[in-house]
Amino acid sequence: MSELLEGSASQSITIDPDKYLKATVTQLTFNETYKACRSQSTIDGHHWPAGKPDGYKKSKKAAVLQLGKNKTCTAKITVKIDSKGLSGKGIITGTLDNLLFSGEVPLANGVHENIKVTLKDNPETLSWVRGTMLWEIDAKDIAAIAGKTRVEMFFVFADPAKMKFFEKKGVWIEALRFIFKKGKLKATKKISDGIAKVTECCFKLPFHEYEIKHGSSAFGGHKGYFTLGDYMVPDNGTVNCYDQTYAVIVFGGALGVTVKGLFLEPFGYLKLTKLVGRGDCNNPFPNKKYEDARADFFIDLNEKIVGMESMPVNTDFLSIDPKDQHRSAFGNHMFCEYKSKIYDACAGASKGEFDRAGYLLEAIDTTIPDFKKYDFPSTKEEIVQNSKTKISSISEIPKEINGRSYKIDAQIVEVYNEEYSGKKLHFTMVEVGSVK
Repeated sequence: MSELLEGSASQSITIDPDKYLKATVTQLTFNETYKACRSQSTIDGHHWPAGKPDGYKKSKKAAVLQLGKNKTCTAKITVKIDSKGLSGKGIITGTLDNLLFSGEVPLANGVHENIKVTLKDNPETLSWVRGTMLWEIDAKDIAAIAGKTRVEMFFVFADPAKMKFFEKKGVWIEALRFIFKKGKLKATKKISDGIAKVTECCFKLPFHEYEIKHGSSAFGGHKGYFTLGDYMVPDNGTVNCYDQTYAVIVFGGALGVTVKGLFLEPFGYLKLTKLVGRGDCNNPFPNKKYEDARADFFIDLNEKIVGMESMPVNTDFLSIDPKDQHRSAFGNHMFCEYKSKIYDACAGASKGEFDRAGYLLEAIDTTIPDFKKYDFPSTKEEIVQNSKTKISSISEIPKEINGRSYKIDAQIVEVYNEEYSGKKLHFTMVEVGSVK
């Protein structure tokens, strides 16, 4: 069955032969919308007919609105009426999926502008509604189909354009489409559940794998900007914890939620967990172990003990004996926090199950190599004690700490606890300044 084309001819359903009614909705503009952009251009003006189709069930001028039972969603429409024997007003309705807009419209001949229609039941959960909205007019003893309009609506928690990285042009429609589709956000009511789904989505993207050579970022992570467009391209491969943190901050921001980024240094040895795109891991940088195994392999190959088919690869050593002298650690780590709960799309994934102390106990291993190469916290007592390190607010940041000056701007804010020394962990509060 083919999709109904928008703008098809209106139809009149007549009972009295001395009366007739034909109507067409020629223009639609949603009110109470949040600033949004598509292809880097801010969406303004009417949402239809200027909002031409943009692929299956999508619009070039999508609308971003706030969810909530107590929120009101309205729109203005222009209706062209061709009638005979009618006066007063009728009821016009527009329906798409479970949404119903309705309002009063004059029945007299002419073009009637700024007709207000109100959504009957505003969605209470995250929603992405798109497709062809059917309009009808009911005038007691006569009714008419008033055409069809292509619409695309996102209902989110709050205004995404209040996030610094979206304030200039508005939230990216492409980002909303991406996270609604990949994150399976439909029917999500609680904000914490929304951030958990965003975290899981970023963790499970099939085309992103942790960069195991140096732990390098690929999408601007830890530089104050995030290359959002590149991150959403299916073929782009490696990520690190900075990239993953920025992704959760930005996609959470697209839903209108402020998610904190936390940079922790030092970190330590990783307990056996899932590493993004890599599976089980307690050795995130396996090359040293791999080099030794490869050397042993060639010795065995020369002695004809093994064949080439058994040649090791570096990913064979992401999970090793926790006491192995070649085991690597995270010198630092970045993850997210919302309402005092931790969200980590790089290792775990952690989706709000723990506070800071609980997360560190869950993530940092106390079983370490006998030959300790790093001065990391390695006992439960050290980890618990250090998890209480304070994170300053922006207004509390001193411009100089222990004689060292810190640049304070909206892109990335570095906050070092003045008592930091030796093994003590310290947190850095991170903000994303822009997206590209």
